[in-house]
Amino acid sequence: TVAGKILPADSDNVDPLMGEIAILRECDSPHIVRYFGSYQKDSDLWIAMEYCNAGSVADLMEATGRTLEEDVLASVLASGV
Repeated sequence: TVAGKILPADSDNVDPLMGEIAILRECDSPHIVRYFGSYQKDSDLWIAMEYCNAGSVADLMEATGRTLEEDVLASVLASGV
């Protein structure tokens, strides 16, 4: 399943966004969302990536109203490496 993300790509943030896309393009891990492609349309950057039905770690933290303990965060980060 594919998810689409539309981000404003103004002159202040386009370089960092392109850097993140370059990193995602190189990642090949079952623990990191898969990047399928992107293109710029007008002043927006459209990104196609793997759909994660549970959302991001940030989404989970917001939904529970809790931050991650250090040992849990270490586990999340280790599984993405």
